Amino acid sequence: MTTGPNKTRQAAIITRLNAARQSLEKSISDITSAIASRGSEWSVGDLLAHLSETYYQDMAAKILSEEQPIFASHDSETEWKREQEQALSCIDDVIDIVNRLTPEDMERSGQMNGQPLMVLDALELSVAHFEEHLAQLKDEVRPREGLPAG
Repeated sequence: MTTGPNKTRQAAIITRLNAARQSLEKSISDITSAIASRGSEWSVGDLLAHLSETYYQDMAAKILSEEQPIFASHDSETEWKREQEQALSCIDDVIDIVNRLTPEDMERSGQMNGQPLMVLDALELSVAHFEEHLAQLKDEVRPREGLPAG
């Protein structure tokens, strides 16, 4: 089993993830909750992601399972901070996965559309996804909101 190329790929993924995390943190650090919730341009993906959120369903389930549960009022500042932390945590989770990979793990594969998909391939797709949306944030959203490049 050759692990040299896989170790190199693993290191490259970690480097890209760390750069994406730092860039994301910098890009969102000066965005207020007002800016975060502003905008009239919803993509189909934005709408579908929003529709798949289970906030109200979770409230109903809690009402059905508990006696007189208390719900916090909506606080856009707190919600925005939570969203920031969640996005950064998502990258941290992938970094942890990549860091824990053993040489044997890096040899594992699955199939996608009848083609082999190595674990490192999947992780590279993940980091490319972060980078794609980070570029949108930096190149589209920040300029639209009059913020300096992130």
